[in-house]
Order: sequence, then structure tokens, then C-alpha cells
Amino acid sequence: MVNLGYSQQWTDYKNEVDSIFHTMEDLNFKVGELHKEYTQNKTSSDEAILRMKPLIEEYRNVKAVAEELVFPIQWKNFHDTFLEAVKLNIKSAEEMSLYFETEDKVHEDKSLSLVRLAVEKFQQLITLIPEDNNPPEILDISRIPSSPIERQPLELEVNVTDIQTGVVKVFLNYSVNDGEWRIIGMRLDEGSNWNGIWVGSIPAQPPNNNVRYEIVVVDKAGNIVRSSTQSYDLINPLNTIPILLAISILAVMILIRYGRRIIRKNSSN
Repeated sequence: MVNLGYSQQWTDYKNEVDSIFHTMEDLNFKVGELHKEYTQNKTSSDEAILRMKPLIEEYRNVKAVAEELVFPIQWKNFHDTFLEAVKLNIKSAEEMSLYFETEDKVHEDKSLSLVRLAVEKFQQLITLIPEDNNPPEILDISRIPSSPIERQPLELEVNVTDIQTGVVKVFLNYSVNDGEWRIIGMRLDEGSNWNGIWVGSIPAQPPNNNVRYEIVVVDKAGNIVRSSTQSYDLINPLNTIPILLAISILAVMILIRYGRRIIRKNSSN
């Protein structure tokens, strides 16, 4: 198995952004439910304030994480707008807390206005994803087993990365004895669409066949990369026995003859 490493700075950026989105959605839902309970007189001002404190602390923790994210330079506009949306959510929560404390509807109106602005910022993000003109990169292709044997499937593990939009499809194309090419969709087994291991298998084949194969990778922007064509011959293990036996017999004969020479030499001395 290839060690993913995640040495490139952008590998986890999208996953971190997605995680922050989900956390924000959860926090906004909780604040919204608390606001609804408060306006329906189902919770007191003191209780609402008490429940808001840990929520605001979570918002601030999320902001701290967002500000520490390392991003590809082409994602700067996206990241700046993303941070603005995160900060607007925090300000909205703080205004809602002030509303619970003061019962001044000015704070309530401001909180709702800020959260609407935050939603607009989040909606803008889709337009700020930079154009992706670069194809994915195939880092490594491994065969299991490394020396294929007849009537045994061959598993391929492919380490693929795409730094901008992520990989959407990986295909394993193979041909037997220069015949028709067949296509197998590979599945993500480890890592992410940005940097992951994809696996797929070439079905078992009868002996004395030649198999050619290639890997095709497509990213979410439609860019394609194709590996060089590789091949292997299917070996029948039984066919190798006579050769190995002959080699073994020859080695024994050489040892015997060499041993006799030593004995004769010692006898003459």
C-alpha cells in the first residue's frame, strides 16, 4: 500500500472547509432553535443567555481553525470570502445573545440581517472556485500480486492526486491478447478525492495470455490524464517446475564433480 503522506499543503483544505461548513450549519440550527423557543416563551432570558455562551465559544473556535487553514494561492479569493462568512456568523450569534440579555429588538434584527448576509457570502463561494485547467496526477500504480498468475485476478492500487477540484472518476482499461478494450470503474479505497488510493481488479485469465492495461483519471473539471500502457504475461506455475528441476539437478552435479576433485587432490597429497 502506498503511504499517502499528505505532504502537499492543499490536500486537506477542502476537507477542512467542508468540516467547518457542517459545524456552522449545526451551530446556526441550534441558535435558530433557541431563538424560536425564546420568542415562543418556552425558555427564559437567563436560560437563553446560558445556552448561548458555549455556542459562541464554539463559533470562535471554528473561526480560529478557519484562519489557520493553509490554502493554494489560486484559492485566495475563495478563502477570503469564506472567512468573511464565518465572521458574519459569529457576529450574528453575538447580536442574538445581546437580544436575549437586553430584549432590544434592534439586536435581534441585526442578528437576522447578519446571518442573511453570511448565507449570501456562502452562496458566492461557488462562483469563486478557480478554473481548473490542470489534469490530475498519477503518482503510483501497484500490482497485487506483482507477478500475475493464471486464473487469479490482478488487483491494482493507484495513488492519484488533483490539487484543485478533485478526482471524480478513475478507470482501469484492459485488453487480452490485443483484443477489445474493456473498462472497469475503480473505487476510492483510502484518502480523499484530492489525494487517494483507488483500487480495481482485472479478472482472472487463462494461461499463456498477454494482458495490457492503462489507468485513466478524470477530475471534476473534466481534465483527463492517461497512464502509459503496461502489460504482463500469465504464467502457469507448473510450466516452471521442469526448468527449476533442471537447474537444481545441474547445481547438484556441479557440486558432486567439484567435491570429487577436492577428494582426489587430497588423496594425491
